[in-house]
Amino acid sequence: MRSSARRIPTPARHLADSSYLARIGYGVLPALLTVRVIKADITLTLADGTVRHEQRRLLTSLLNATRAQQLVAALQNGEGEIAALG
Repeated sequence: MRSSARRIPTPARHLADSSYLARIGYGVLPALLTVRVIKADITLTLADGTVRHEQRRLLTSLLNATRAQQLVAALQNGEGEIAALG
């Protein structure tokens, strides 16, 4: 999942890799879901050449630090669709 900079899940525990664990789904899901929240600064180049810089939060159920780092690396290398499915 991705989340805009406006949605900030409350940290339950900060992790050594600068990400944090949070619980989401209050009032929406039958049970709360624990997710790792990874902050990312992204640069988008639109079709008309406009460049935008944004901060995003990636919410993932990958709680293992190594797997989460592999996901971030795949996304940085443009393999987002593969990483999301793998």
